[in-house]
Amino acid sequence: MEMTKGEIEALEAKIARLKAKPLEELIYKRA
Repeated sequence: MEMTKGEIEALEAKIARLKAKPLEELIYKRA
């Protein structure tokens, strides 16, 4: 299964957002 550079970058950005979201929620709850 070949993925283009653009697809890989889009996937990485999606994963980064998913990881950042719970982190942001934790920060807001602690603040």
